[in-house]
Amino acid sequence: MSTRGDLDFLDDLRRKYPHQPTFLQAVEEMALALSDLFDGPDGDFYQRAFLAMAEPERIIAFRVSWMDDNGKIRFNRGWRVQFS
Repeated sequence: MSTRGDLDFLDDLRRKYPHQPTFLQAVEEMALALSDLFDGPDGDFYQRAFLAMAEPERIIAFRVSWMDDNGKIRFNRGWRVQFS
């Protein structure tokens, strides 16, 4: 069974999303749960498939305008993240 240190194949994701610790934690926990597949004879195949599923297909950022209780217009950002 692998440990967090054995999940070197996740290094690219860690470099791409250092500002997303919750996302990285979820990916690492899932990878640990599947570590027997990664350590098996077809481990490279399963690692590549896992990385393909962990990388978002599309990220859409949008602005949300709203008025607070004092009649002041506020702006927030929203994101839709799509995985295939």
